[in-house]
Amino acid sequence: MRGLQAALLAGDTAFIWSLKKLCEVLTHFDDDVCDGWVGLEAPSVAAAARAMGDFSRGAQTFCSNFWSTCGYPAVEPWNITFPSPKPAGGRPEPSRKMPPLKVVHYSDIHVDPLYTPGAKTNCTKPTCCRPYTNDDAPGSNTSPAGPNGEHTCDTPLSLEASMYEAINAVASDAAFALFTGDIVDDTTWETTQAYNTASIKHAYGVMKQKLKRVYATAGTHEAHPVNLFQPSDIGNDTQWLYGLLAQEWSPWLDPAAEAQVNNFGAYSTKYPFGNLRVISINTNFYYRLNFWRYKDFDNKDVENQLEWLIKELDGAERAGENVYIIGHSPNGQAFYPYSILHTGLDVI
Repeated sequence: MRGLQAALLAGDTAFIWSLKKLCEVLTHFDDDVCDGWVGLEAPSVAAAARAMGDFSRGAQTFCSNFWSTCGYPAVEPWNITFPSPKPAGGRPEPSRKMPPLKVVHYSDIHVDPLYTPGAKTNCTKPTCCRPYTNDDAPGSNTSPAGPNGEHTCDTPLSLEASMYEAINAVASDAAFALFTGDIVDDTTWETTQAYNTASIKHAYGVMKQKLKRVYATAGTHEAHPVNLFQPSDIGNDTQWLYGLLAQEWSPWLDPAAEAQVNNFGAYSTKYPFGNLRVISINTNFYYRLNFWRYKDFDNKDVENQLEWLIKELDGAERAGENVYIIGHSPNGQAFYPYSILHTGLDVI
């Protein structure tokens, strides 16, 4: 951490050069990959590094996440008062009268519109199957990509189409689908807002054609630059994404939920054909590669999302609703600096 801060003192040019060299040493990818990554991510890293004190909780967590040379800071308890007392009784019995609800779940489709069959599969980029160079092009390599995907590459359009065909063949009677994010491919060193927008519109356009109802979350790759979900008290760099997702998700949401998406990329909505509420939370605020999080590390509740979630769960419990909670970043990939002490809500 002190090394990054020392580079910052030498000026932005020295700081960016240091990050590029670090990227080259750690990844061994082509120079253009590190140039692109650093160019997109450096402003948020610099802002975080400038805001962190040498021995702050944010600096200690940053160090532990990226260098493993120091431990995580001690967990600080955080007491929250719930709106309603815990009701009597425990987990409700499963319904014996209603048929089971069939739900489809899929995630991380990472559709690559530039996937090229025959392109090299063992290239020197994080993801292959594109003709980055003449040596990578079809007919110029000994490891050509197949027509429907490769393990070292992202998803071609043919595989995307095949997935929905399989879903409709296997689960045509599903009530709805849960999609937990990550549409944009892994060429994260060269994304633009326009490219991500086109990818997101394409993916949800296909979903609207192939599936009758989808409840979704934002993935870390939907943001540009990748992973960076900026809290509104820092800036509005992520607002374009929330507006886009609200528009794309609107056929499946009520107006109140659509407005929530516009605010912070999360929503709570009632499934119209059952006693079920779906709550989609924006876990990307807490992703360890969201560098904006380190800038204001001791903000316990980014965008007051947990306060909002508690109210939604309390309301669902009082209404006797069951609840599905969905999000993108799983435990172990996200971090949170506080333990929450509470009595708990018995919500399914």
